[in-house]
Amino acid sequence: ITTPKFGGFTFGGTFAMTSNSVDGTLNYDGMFVRVKASGKLGPGSVIFWYDYAKRTNKYTSGDVDETYGYVWAAYKIPVTKKVAIMPRARLISDKIEGSKD
Repeated sequence: ITTPKFGGFTFGGTFAMTSNSVDGTLNYDGMFVRVKASGKLGPGSVIFWYDYAKRTNKYTSGDVDETYGYVWAAYKIPVTKKVAIMPRARLISDKIEGSKD
């Protein structure tokens, strides 16, 4: 889903679900959500999004949840018509139940 421009910015969102239940493979259920904003800010343009994903792996010994978060932000500054500077920041976090955080 994407919104019309609001105050010079466009906002959007994505949602998806997935699953696998094929015998002989890892069975799982999962979901993914993204929220995004982009637009003109000062002399340049900015883009930001946040992703969140969760997958539940179905093992015979029990379910194990994995969660992931991802932030991405950038600011594009035009120098000439063909050259731009684009500093960006990215951060990822993940957690696997019982083993990693």
